[in-house]
Amino acid sequence: MKRRVVITGMGAVTPIGNTIEEFWDGIRSGKSGIAPITHFDASEKQKLTAQNVKEHIVVIPDSGGKIRVESVNKQYGHPEYRGIFEIDLVDKALHIINELPLEEYLYSVVPSEMPTEYQKEALKAQAVCARSYAIKQMAGKRLAALGAHVDDSVAFQVYNNLREDAASIAAVNETKGQVVFAENQVAETYFYSVSAGVSAGIKEVWFAKKDRSYLMPCVLLGDSRKTLDLQKEADFSKFLKDETKSYDANSPWYRWRTTVSEKQLQQFISEKIKSRYEKNPTQIQTKQKDGTFFSTGQTELGEIKKVEILKRGKSGVAVMAQITGSKNTLRIYTEYNLRNLFGGEKLIYLRKDKKEVSGLSCLPSGYFTIEKKGDSYIFTGGGYGHGVGMSQNGANQMAAQGKKCEEILKFYFLGSILQYQKSV
Repeated sequence: MKRRVVITGMGAVTPIGNTIEEFWDGIRSGKSGIAPITHFDASEKQKLTAQNVKEHIVVIPDSGGKIRVESVNKQYGHPEYRGIFEIDLVDKALHIINELPLEEYLYSVVPSEMPTEYQKEALKAQAVCARSYAIKQMAGKRLAALGAHVDDSVAFQVYNNLREDAASIAAVNETKGQVVFAENQVAETYFYSVSAGVSAGIKEVWFAKKDRSYLMPCVLLGDSRKTLDLQKEADFSKFLKDETKSYDANSPWYRWRTTVSEKQLQQFISEKIKSRYEKNPTQIQTKQKDGTFFSTGQTELGEIKKVEILKRGKSGVAVMAQITGSKNTLRIYTEYNLRNLFGGEKLIYLRKDKKEVSGLSCLPSGYFTIEKKGDSYIFTGGGYGHGVGMSQNGANQMAAQGKKCEEILKFYFLGSILQYQKSV
């Protein structure tokens, strides 16, 4: 005997309704059951491309897990990220935002910016600097249009280029919520690798409209800061030769020199001058027939005849140079433009430790003199980095001598205090 099928009712389970009435009303009203993906299972390997990402994706790892990106290589290999990923298709490319708590973000900033074999108190000082810097950038909303606070490059501070470890995590955890506070607000806690025995002001290096009382040009002499004007070429040259002792005097980059031929220098400048001009035209000016200088875009030098430093900041940092060529005479402003145009990966640097180093894309710092010798130019300088704020090597030496995190920060950010701020 065949079984009968008895229909006692009808139902529906659909994206547009879970009853016949809801389903039918949805069809009649033109309701769509297609919507953007809001969750992406990251428990297994997935390949995300501009072709399979149509709108918005949120990648959430398992509890306590991390997101591994195998299409990207950092210094430690394929990076792993805490938090979540928000992925959007923007101009036919993937736009990825890593969202995570500030303190966890710092776990991967500290090792990317400072060697974790450094002294514990130096790492703690770095953590406080990184936290203060991040909070300052978040308030500035420079990347608000992209839905982000910072990026992962040197344009802000390097993030997750090197793997977090026990030392970096401890430095962050032991300073949780601490920021450098000065002038009644969170301070601009810049940092760099090695000083030349001096500290630069922000007006010197970045032509800021206003000085910061805690970031003033001075000479770093052991535990003291001495105001000294090194704007004159002879005074700065003498300072470099005297090798005034500071916490950075032990670093191989405390003093360095390199020789570049006229041909090499001409090549470096010709390869980079256009891009530097496009980034900020006002910082590269061309001499006119009446002797004045304007930003005209006429940056072709021809054969280089003369290179000279025209202006230094009080700390001695080079902030303006003039290059005379057979076709044009240019004035270059800012220490970074000078470092960028005068340096190249083929240059060989002789450091204080007598070791030769190459592969740098620009000069190590803006603290240098230029001497013409035959058909070559000799650059003699000191330090590594822009010179504003905390010297990381100096902080490490202070820590090695028993200085605590707070002492280090007060030394480099004059008149500042440590203050607790709720982390986000």
